[in-house]
Amino acid sequence: MKLVGVTRTLNENDIIESVIRHHLAIVDHVIVMDDGSNDNTAEIVHALIEEGLPVSIMQRRCVIFDEGNRNTVLYNMARDRFSADWVLFFDADEFVDVRRVGNDLKSYLARVPDRFDSVSLDMFNYTDSIFDDGNERNVPRRLLWRTKEPLNVFKVVVRGNLEGDVSIHAGNHCGYRDGVPMNSYRSDAVFISHYPRRSGWQDIYKWVIGRLKITAAGHRETENGTGSHYIHPFNILSRNPMEIINNHDFFNVRPNPGTSEKDTGFYLGTDLRYTELVDYKEKCIRMVLKYTMELAHDFGKIIDSHPDISDEVRGHFSDGRDYRGIADSLREYEGGIETSQSSVDAIWSTRKNVRDDSAILVNGSVQPDNYNHSAREDGPWWSADFGEEIGLKEILVVNRFDQDGVRSRLFPFDIILEDGNGDQRIISVGIENMKAGKYVPVENISGNARKVTISLPGRDRYLSISQVKFFVQG
Repeated sequence: MKLVGVTRTLNENDIIESVIRHHLAIVDHVIVMDDGSNDNTAEIVHALIEEGLPVSIMQRRCVIFDEGNRNTVLYNMARDRFSADWVLFFDADEFVDVRRVGNDLKSYLARVPDRFDSVSLDMFNYTDSIFDDGNERNVPRRLLWRTKEPLNVFKVVVRGNLEGDVSIHAGNHCGYRDGVPMNSYRSDAVFISHYPRRSGWQDIYKWVIGRLKITAAGHRETENGTGSHYIHPFNILSRNPMEIINNHDFFNVRPNPGTSEKDTGFYLGTDLRYTELVDYKEKCIRMVLKYTMELAHDFGKIIDSHPDISDEVRGHFSDGRDYRGIADSLREYEGGIETSQSSVDAIWSTRKNVRDDSAILVNGSVQPDNYNHSAREDGPWWSADFGEEIGLKEILVVNRFDQDGVRSRLFPFDIILEDGNGDQRIISVGIENMKAGKYVPVENISGNARKVTISLPGRDRYLSISQVKFFVQG
């Protein structure tokens, strides 16, 4: 039997040598696809190859989320180039635990009934703790505390001789044949030892880079919920980073004996030669900065080669109009604004009170995760009170643009202009007024206004938008 292990790496210089050496005691060959590490992960893999170990590496830099396609490429390479009878998928922080099968995975796989296309391996999570030996370079020997029970989260070993169109799930959780999930044998003897967090600082840079990679991959991934576990911690870091950075318990984990247990540290590989101790705090800063620069560099190349995208990003359009007021020599109103709204949604709002949620729309931030969210109700509204009459010339409503499906919710809506005497004028706005997928300019406003209300007529509606800007004569 030919058993080939495949893995993908990104900034795993503290663990990649351990992972490869461990699995070479189980499999015949390891294929590594490096997604563009900014540390010395790839250099360590090349050193293992030069040592004469049966390891191959493909360096395929990718600044967006594309795991499913890459996993399928690895499967095809293991099957076609290395004649794999079975392909073992593991992340660069995962170690196959074969203690219960006498450290012999091949013999175990040979007994799997032919009707199964794959084998599903459940996992235990290991984490850093205050009891770790800070001088131990080998992660499985340093991090000994794990969950008592497996997580009911599976990784797969897939037969290499399958017919049809074979594809692998983005997280290695399952495989598909011709678009249909494989018939998988659930193992109760072989498990995955998962080391997703070796430091709190590592958690932070994984949250940031993971969230950015998925967002950069476009609406398809965000709407599918890919990487949803990054959203909450990323939002905390965005709103109040010191809530995490000053949290002593976050960086100094004390295992809970009710849910955790100490393991003996299972590792089958030879001694490490190339792995050094990592300063995770320093690495966190370097990895985030380097990835952000890579993303900006790739975005700049797209801007250079696609002028239409450049126009949209800059807010300028082919008819010469700038929907931020610049073309008409207008300036943004800079006085005080008191905001309010009809309600706040208990689940979807990032701020749980009306005052803070309504104020989001005038905080100057036009970002995908910057939006208010009313409850689902009849006629929801949002208002801005200037405290005095001003000579409004234009209003720019920036619709939500984090997901395609939420953009149409705003329409139709009414702009209600109220002067100092309480007299009102209503401007009705439809989806045909939206420009570049998010900008809704309300132009050529005459007269003064003290208060502006955005109101959604009708029943059972949400009011959720990103920003509202007010322009007066420059």
